[in-house]
Amino acid sequence: MGSQKLLAELEPILGLAQELWPDGECTYSQIAWWAANIPHGETEVRVWRDGNRLVGWGWVTGGTELEFDVRPSHYHVLDQILEWAQPLELLVRSDNEDAIARIEAHGLVHDPDAAWIRLNARSLEQVDDPRVPDGYRLRTVEGTRLAVSGRGAPLGLSALAVPRGRLCPRAIDPGVPR
Repeated sequence: MGSQKLLAELEPILGLAQELWPDGECTYSQIAWWAANIPHGETEVRVWRDGNRLVGWGWVTGGTELEFDVRPSHYHVLDQILEWAQPLELLVRSDNEDAIARIEAHGLVHDPDAAWIRLNARSLEQVDDPRVPDGYRLRTVEGTRLAVSGRGAPLGLSALAVPRGRLCPRAIDPGVPR
């Protein structure tokens, strides 16, 4: 898939990641991070649809490593993704027994010495008030827009929102009212 077509598919891929969170294989931020490599041509991506509905995708980096996500109602699509990608390595959640069985059926086995990622999640129903070190304060930056350069620029982004609650040392920003 060419860079322009991949960019067009990026929004539905990100949407599926959000929809499947926290039970999907990939996070929204992982996909956004990989997207920085799109202009370099190191990425192959293919999507699978049921009608107009995205049901799965595969993302191969460097010709060997597969990232994927599939709707639980369409796990059979993972077999097609694996046949297309023929990966040498991939990460899969240890609690995704169906995916593990399909992956092993395609000749890949768990490597207990390989790198792994820990998924941490918590409820946001009750969040403690933030605490910051002495000399720092929290301030909102809602509505602030920054010009994008570097990695974001090739994606055609015109602005980037700064997250709320950024830490700012008082000494650096003495003119802002407290």
